[in-house]
Amino acid sequence: MKRGFLRYVTIRILQTIPVLVGISMVVFVIIHFAPGDPVVNRLGIQATEENIQELRRAYGLDQPLYIQYLEWLSGILRGDFGRSLTQGGRPVADLIRSRLPATLFLAVSSLFVSVVIALPAGVLSAVKKNTLTDYGVSVGALSGVSIPNFWLGLILILLLARILGVLPAGNYVSPAERPIAALEHVVLPAITVGTAYAALLTRQTRSAVLDNLDTDNVRMAKSKGLAPRRILTHHVLKQSLLPVITVAGLQFGYMLSATVVVEQVFAWPGLGRLIWLAVRQQDYPTVQGTVLVIAFIFVMVNLAVDLAYSYLDPRVSAA
Repeated sequence: MKRGFLRYVTIRILQTIPVLVGISMVVFVIIHFAPGDPVVNRLGIQATEENIQELRRAYGLDQPLYIQYLEWLSGILRGDFGRSLTQGGRPVADLIRSRLPATLFLAVSSLFVSVVIALPAGVLSAVKKNTLTDYGVSVGALSGVSIPNFWLGLILILLLARILGVLPAGNYVSPAERPIAALEHVVLPAITVGTAYAALLTRQTRSAVLDNLDTDNVRMAKSKGLAPRRILTHHVLKQSLLPVITVAGLQFGYMLSATVVVEQVFAWPGLGRLIWLAVRQQDYPTVQGTVLVIAFIFVMVNLAVDLAYSYLDPRVSAA
């Protein structure tokens, strides 16, 4: 079993390499074929041709596309993401490093909100199948998926921050410096992001619990006269959590990119807002580096979920 698990881990790690290379190619090509000229955008329409060509040479934009990609990729392997075209020539790695904690804090908080809502709601919906409670949870889940997160964010700001004044309207505060204030500022954006994913996770939890309520183990436990709560906690939930963990891990990866609009609404200085500004200003190095970092985190989270799943269920690594 141990040897099979180690073999599975090795294979999965090796499989991530071509995935990341492929992502880097796609990101690089798409951003370079986007309309507009980042050099002209930075210098302005009054710039001379000499100044334009000088800036192109300074950033290597006068080279063939494949040469630019190879140089960029070699720099990535050395930890050099290039320099921003619009942020005063600051290294992209510094920009990402300064904004990554805010995005991770928001994503973790949103995942927490999603799990806290989804697990009780999904279990309750499954246990009360085809009752008013089940229908109510289903309607709530459908509403959570349907409501645009930017609209929900604006409504939360209006009600809880402006009218009632019980919570601040976003703005990132470092949890390392002021933990209580950080939690207060992250509540509204975390609810905004986490609600939609809570709806999806609720449906997954309900489905998983329903599947495990009708197994031989559960029927055996019922025949022995075990209490329904003990059957639910010791037999049903333990098996139901495996697919739920997988979905939750995928949701965390999606949350990293889903915060682009939400970060604008709440003035949250994360990677999503950095990408939005870089796209508007056609800042090639910043967009490429930021998207690649988000993709890398997403792939690593999926890898961790796969490894955790295979550890909890050895049949996965043995397959």
